Amino acid sequence: FYAPWCGHCKKLESTYHQVYLELKNTAVIVAKVDATKYPTLASHYDVKGYPTIKLFVL
Repeated sequence: FYAPWCGHCKKLESTYHQVYLELKNTAVIVAKVDATKYPTLASHYDVKGYPTIKLFVL
């Protein structure tokens, strides 16, 4: 979860993109959610600051 105005999120963007590229052809799904556009979803997952990285094991 990120916010477009967040400096920490902006700094993490290149690393996050590298992780996505490394894992895109695997069973691991890497996603990002703009918490300012989806505040209900962010609240549901107890996001209290940015960036917040969650791991879901299905």
